[in-house]
Amino acid sequence: MKGIIVDTDKKFISNLISLCDTIDRIKIVKVFDNKLEAAAFLQENKIDFMVIDVDLPLADSLDIFKSLNKPPETIIATKNPHFALKAYECNFVLDYVLKPLCLDRYGRSFLRLAERLADKNAEPGINPNKLFITIDKRLTGININDILFIEAKGDYITIHTEQSKYTTYASLKKVYARLKNNQFVNIHRSFIVNIDKIVDLDQNTVIIGKQILPISRYKRNYLMNQLNAL
Repeated sequence: MKGIIVDTDKKFISNLISLCDTIDRIKIVKVFDNKLEAAAFLQENKIDFMVIDVDLPLADSLDIFKSLNKPPETIIATKNPHFALKAYECNFVLDYVLKPLCLDRYGRSFLRLAERLADKNAEPGINPNKLFITIDKRLTGININDILFIEAKGDYITIHTEQSKYTTYASLKKVYARLKNNQFVNIHRSFIVNIDKIVDLDQNTVIIGKQILPISRYKRNYLMNQLNAL
């Protein structure tokens, strides 16, 4: 996911870029100190998201971005809580987060961003019960309910089921878009798990079958929200 930052706070920008560097497949490609230059750039370039401070000049309005054909998903980052209601009137505003940067809060915001973009990019008309992958130039069907977890290594993924495992050339992002429903959760940059197969979990790990897998701290809260926990 390619994004831009529109802000003048150099310390915040540096910290935000450092945070994005720790999140898989999120990349900041440009930083702007005013909205007009940012809008002109967005008019000519395909960008997935932007993080913007509404306290910049023209702070009373996001109308400049409404005029774009497809405004990117937007996270408002500001010290000022008073623009929240107005900001959410724009359907491209995903979240409104206060400064200073809090790793947990901003991490949750980027997780929401990833989920939203996965929904947008999901392909229609896909068989909801089977996933077909290419192995040795043949399509192999895997029952989705049999999947324990999916592991990414380089340009390949390995799908672990209760009976076997299958390796194919694909990205974790692509397979997650195919599986996107409440049954599967991306818990780490290298793992997607079937929450119906979870045996146990703690602060940092989850047990699927006989495997112990790591949980990203930015994604643990989302996982907990999907579980039927007392």
